[in-house]
Amino acid sequence: MRSHIFRRPAAFIAAAAVLAASGCAEASLVNKNSDSSTAAKAASVAKITTVSAGIEPEDIEVGYEQTDSVSITFSENSADAAGNGLTVEGTKVTITAAGTYLLSGSCPDGQVIVDADKDAQVKLVMNGLELSCSDNSAILVTKADKVFILLEEGSVNTVSDGESYSVTGDDNQDGAIFSKADVTINGRGTLNVNGNYKHGVVSKDDLVITGGTVNVTSASSALVGKDCVKISDGTFDISSGTDGIKSTNSEEAEKGYVSISGGSFKI
Repeated sequence: MRSHIFRRPAAFIAAAAVLAASGCAEASLVNKNSDSSTAAKAASVAKITTVSAGIEPEDIEVGYEQTDSVSITFSENSADAAGNGLTVEGTKVTITAAGTYLLSGSCPDGQVIVDADKDAQVKLVMNGLELSCSDNSAILVTKADKVFILLEEGSVNTVSDGESYSVTGDDNQDGAIFSKADVTINGRGTLNVNGNYKHGVVSKDDLVITGGTVNVTSASSALVGKDCVKISDGTFDISSGTDGIKSTNSEEAEKGYVSISGGSFKI
């Protein structure tokens, strides 16, 4: 498979601008064998309409107050957390309130679940986190208004899921990081995502990335935002079984688009 490397060329930004104005059945950056560039192929699937693809200031802001944060430290058999707004059961941490949570440590079979109020904004600060979940998403957002994943400067963080899930009912988790709310990834650290079951990072709403080094290896798609994917900065190394970056909303004309205005890409 041919590797496509992008470092902000004008032609790529132009193609991304076409995607930013697309309300297509499925806009994607794919990695197929072809003589044409990935960006050109992505643009060719776009159905043109008029949408706003702006990045909100809060998506770029990477600051937080450590004194107002809750620290969560994972180890092989436990998660140590002190503070309000969460519960701990073995190596499973469930966040139930808005706030800032500092994640660190290493655990071979653990999970962070965000199940807060529908209006809650939750910030997950990753600072040397290595977290795997053997039978589900390692980071799972079931309810919130928005979740920020902040990559602490200089940190290396790795999130992995298992090759099969033990999911029952109507749940459809299928990513190492899976969210039913908006997700923003920012900061100046590194995030390694291993999507062993299907996808790497999935948001059933908006997926926004404004910084950091993001490396994704996935059995299926790497970065998925149902309503949109918006990227303004960052360094990306993606190895995916199907699409590299895609948006899937085919029901609303103003959604289902991919907007890329900056960043370096190897897909």
